[in-house]
Amino acid sequence: PRLHTLVIRENAFGPRSVKALGRLIKCIALKRLDISACTTASDNLQALMKAIVSGESDLESLICNKPSGTYQRPIFESRDAAKALADMLKHPDCRLKHLELRNQQITPDSCHAIIETLANNRSLENLMLHGNAVYAHGFDQDSIKRAASTLETLAKHLQSPHSQLARLAFAKQRLEIWVICTLRHKKDSDDFPYAQRIKASLESIDASLRAHRHEAPISTVSANGLHGG
Repeated sequence: PRLHTLVIRENAFGPRSVKALGRLIKCIALKRLDISACTTASDNLQALMKAIVSGESDLESLICNKPSGTYQRPIFESRDAAKALADMLKHPDCRLKHLELRNQQITPDSCHAIIETLANNRSLENLMLHGNAVYAHGFDQDSIKRAASTLETLAKHLQSPHSQLARLAFAKQRLEIWVICTLRHKKDSDDFPYAQRIKASLESIDASLRAHRHEAPISTVSANGLHGG
């Protein structure tokens, strides 16, 4: 029998252990790796990401969640670590289908770098980003403007003929509520055009995900309420 799943949660990796893990990924045709709640330096993480796209790896599922309520530093919190992740996702030998990054506290700029990889990534089907700043979460005009731009980029990349992404999870409920309230009650405000842009992007994102799941499209946000799966 072959080892297809390796779960090594709540461990700290140094250079030697990361090198050994990289060899393991390549040698035993590992399919699923769970390193949730683990810690390591960003240069070690870069080495691990390179092993995953070495051309010898069959890894399809990478789980890197940080449990809620823990005080350790998230493994992908730093800009260098997030860049290593984005570099892996845009590599032509990336075969990952499932990626979980819950509660990694990834910044809006780093999330944008990850989103930019989706236009040309041909393998990723599920991406879990709860607990990360996919967009700036404030409701001042600068934050709303950046959110509109990020979601438009995401919507555009999901329409790429290369994209296979069928499930995408990130916190958007507060933003959807803001959109609904703005479209209903603030038609003369400076926020109204941004609400329209965000609404259109969320609907486009939902339609693309449903199309990749071969489901009929439905509206994600309307001025009368919330819709969508």
